[in-house]
Amino acid sequence: MKILKSVSSVENSQGKASQIVEGVKSWGSILVQME
Repeated sequence: MKILKSVSSVENSQGKASQIVEGVKSWGSILVQME
């Protein structure tokens, strides 16, 4: 069970990281459009 929990936590952290990356990309596109 501990292994499954660690795997799920890793997947959650990866999901958060991907969300942050997508947010940065969207902000970058907005800044480019403003220029």
